[in-house]
Amino acid sequence: ETRFGLYDGADWDVWSHKYCLIGLLTYYQFTGNEPALNACRKAADLLLRTFGPGKKSILSAGTHVGMAATSVLEPMVLLYRCTGDERYLEFARDIVKSWDEPNGPRIIQTLLTVKQVNKTANGKAYEMLSNLAGLCELARATGDRQLLVPVLNAWQDIVSKRLYLTGSTSRAEAFPDDYDLPNQRSAKIGETCVTVTWIQLNLQLLRLTGEAKFANQIETSLYNHLAAAQNPQGDDWCPYPPLEGVKYYESGISCCHSSGPRGMALAPQTAWLKAKVDGADALLVSTFETSSVTTELGGQPVTVAQRSEFPLKGESWLKVKLGQPARFAMRLRVPPWASPLSVKLNGRSFAVAQKDGWAVLSAREWSNGDSVELLYNLGPKLVLGEHRNSGTGAMTWGPFVLAYDEKRDPGLPSTRRVGFRDNSVQAPGRFESGQFLEFSIQLRTPSQGLVKAEL
Repeated sequence: ETRFGLYDGADWDVWSHKYCLIGLLTYYQFTGNEPALNACRKAADLLLRTFGPGKKSILSAGTHVGMAATSVLEPMVLLYRCTGDERYLEFARDIVKSWDEPNGPRIIQTLLTVKQVNKTANGKAYEMLSNLAGLCELARATGDRQLLVPVLNAWQDIVSKRLYLTGSTSRAEAFPDDYDLPNQRSAKIGETCVTVTWIQLNLQLLRLTGEAKFANQIETSLYNHLAAAQNPQGDDWCPYPPLEGVKYYESGISCCHSSGPRGMALAPQTAWLKAKVDGADALLVSTFETSSVTTELGGQPVTVAQRSEFPLKGESWLKVKLGQPARFAMRLRVPPWASPLSVKLNGRSFAVAQKDGWAVLSAREWSNGDSVELLYNLGPKLVLGEHRNSGTGAMTWGPFVLAYDEKRDPGLPSTRRVGFRDNSVQAPGRFESGQFLEFSIQLRTPSQGLVKAEL
């Protein structure tokens, strides 16, 4: 009698169903296991019998203005795409309509008018991002691109006013006020669940638009805030990784312990992508890591292997392996930190245009052994804080935000007494034995003046 209601122990029932649906669907996708799909459909059918027009409101079964329950939108659409059962698509549409019920979160309406995530519903970040990811899936299934407008409004608001340079957002699990980005542990910043769902949303938008700015956000989040949340041994997670202070890890079962590994598992899906460009297949290379992909391009099985010096040096080589020549295009992501990027094709300099953040190699006939060499910028940069973080600074190396660690650098001044001199970084950097990045900067302290530091 208390199932699916706002009762203690029951107000996350639909949310839990969401993750059961996602798990079962994923397992079916990779194994073809019919019992998994049948179980998924039975769980979904239970929701259909319980909620909808003339039945119980789904808002009454989830906390945070109903956003916890309505985030089941995403797997409902995925189940429709998997089965073709129109009932699941109709239920998904009913979920979106429920947002405008009395006391509903009004997600679309607010993001179309106010265009601020902290003013939408109660501003709870994890749940809202989950709903927006579901809206992207609905846009993909229906072809209704208007559904992306509120999502893009939310994305722009987060990037411009509520995002840490390490690629996460939230304070005490909610979207903060404009530029309210404290760094310390007590503020509970950048919840790991939020970081992962931010990655998921950017992957959705990357797949739907092909614009590299979404891949850039994924890269920053994966390398920095998400990686920093994981214990170096890989078994525990920090729920709120601070930018200042000491991290702590919790070993008990929690939402962040479930979300963190799921975020890491998304990394391969963000590295290589396929698209159609001017009617031809195109391979999108979104990683600088040593890696490879095998897929079909131009009607032929093709393997492209990348051998990279990243993150030691800004050099990568792509080699094409195929049995028969194939015609396809290639696009190489150019994040802001890597610019300018130059390309050599089979050893010769090759002029490439840039579009939507990609270096574009137009469709051509590729032969076995063809190679593409990439040269890109990689070195230390100083990032000075803005707004409420004015007076602070951070050092980056390519996409990586570096830490000034008093424990590991006992000879340097306290972090509380250090400031960075603008443009004081001495490049190029180098690695010793492939492990330690070294470069010089000048630090400013109140009592000592300028101090040269080898990092």
